[in-house]
Amino acid sequence: MGPPHRQPQPQPARRSSPLACGFLTGVLVATVLIGPLALHIGYTQGLHATKKQYSGSVATSADWGRTLHHAPTSAYRSIAVVTRPEIVTDAVTQAAIAHTPAVEGPATTLPVAATTALTKAVATTAEATTPATAATLKVGKAWNEMTRAELIDTLAQVMAQQPRAAPNPSCSVPPTPKPPECTELGFAGKRKPGDVATVFRVMPFGYEADTLEIALREYQGLNVKAVLIESALSHKEPFQHKNSQWDRIKDQPRFDGLRDMVILRSTMPADFIRRFSQDAMWASERAQERYGLDEAKKVLANVMKPTDVLVMGSPDEIMSRHIMHSLSHCELKDPMVGAAVGFPHGFVERAFRPDFRPHGLTYSFTLPTAYSLGRFAYEKIIRYFDPPNKAIYLQGGMHLTGYTLLAAALIKDVSTTDHDGATTRIAQLCQTGPAALRQTLRNKYLGSSERVTDVAGLQDHEKKSYVIPWFLNCNRERYPSWFKDAATPDSRDDDVYRLLCPKGK
Repeated sequence: MGPPHRQPQPQPARRSSPLACGFLTGVLVATVLIGPLALHIGYTQGLHATKKQYSGSVATSADWGRTLHHAPTSAYRSIAVVTRPEIVTDAVTQAAIAHTPAVEGPATTLPVAATTALTKAVATTAEATTPATAATLKVGKAWNEMTRAELIDTLAQVMAQQPRAAPNPSCSVPPTPKPPECTELGFAGKRKPGDVATVFRVMPFGYEADTLEIALREYQGLNVKAVLIESALSHKEPFQHKNSQWDRIKDQPRFDGLRDMVILRSTMPADFIRRFSQDAMWASERAQERYGLDEAKKVLANVMKPTDVLVMGSPDEIMSRHIMHSLSHCELKDPMVGAAVGFPHGFVERAFRPDFRPHGLTYSFTLPTAYSLGRFAYEKIIRYFDPPNKAIYLQGGMHLTGYTLLAAALIKDVSTTDHDGATTRIAQLCQTGPAALRQTLRNKYLGSSERVTDVAGLQDHEKKSYVIPWFLNCNRERYPSWFKDAATPDSRDDDVYRLLCPKGK
């Protein structure tokens, strides 16, 4: 059930000429970067004056790519395309996205004058988002007094909180694996020539802060760079304005050592999502994927090496550390290869039989999708639920869906494509409390079903798909909602109850 392809569109490589001196380089970069920023400010003022929707384009993305064409890999950590929604006051769904490039740290390849000017300019036009903590979450309206946008954002703020339990001090990043033999099914049986390739992990990102932390920890220490694609709107009609979740969480201590892995963050404008027919079930997700890849191309096209790989999938579609390391060293058997990752049913001890699975496997899932650079350069890349050759796959990992953290379960109810938008479980929460709703979720995920079984009972060839990310496996008290026998529930469940049900409303 793969979506249609567009015809290949080769793009000639573009290289910038070396400049004679650093001073001229600084002038050029400042002109390229500050000019669009000034243009953005003018548009924003015009937007508020006319109350019309404006969706800017990343005018400087290609320039970033050309600037970094000759840059060392260490320069990646300095790239970020930060977008800020400007909300038209007469309708929350009329979100206008203005693209503003920002530098999270001076790039070694850019003159200090240029980066300093850019940073100051961005600071004057962007509002900082304070990370949500238990202390900053304020009780106000009851859930049934909120607009749908307020309800979603309240749940998102709870999901943005750091887990109460600190990381297990006995855990550490696993050592980098030895160079692989490249004999797994999805590889061609030979090593890539030249230097170690970079794996660019492109992730449409919604609200799942815990999952993003777990995923980035899985890739930590490997040659992996992350690209986050957010959306200005929620996915389910009627569309609601969505605040940036990455802005809420990126400065939290849990992302220390991880945030430099995120080399690009961009936000899909409101008008882009509306171009796609909402008759198709996953139209909003497809729009976000397509926008994200277009944005990534602008920045990465001139810095990717011929041996580099792009992996497309949501943050919860996590390939194992071994597979991600192998992608840096081994040639893919086909230009596009799907996954075979475990599909837990609410708890990591339970296995679900998905609709889309590799050939010969029953309880494994086909996402994410890995692409060689040639595919990235000339074709539209998406997450392939049903890859054309399901007989080859990259086995090992986990699709962390069905998170039973109450905020995660409730935000899916009211905002995601595959849920009906009902607030039934929120009403139950307010009537019976968090413990009762947790039990409802346990009954759902631990109950008998012909599509669910225990991971312990899987055949050995299927068990290879179920690789729990190391950080999750080593921090069970930090993420108790993923484990069916957790002794203590996640205290963030009480925050949801307190915020949505003041005085038991």
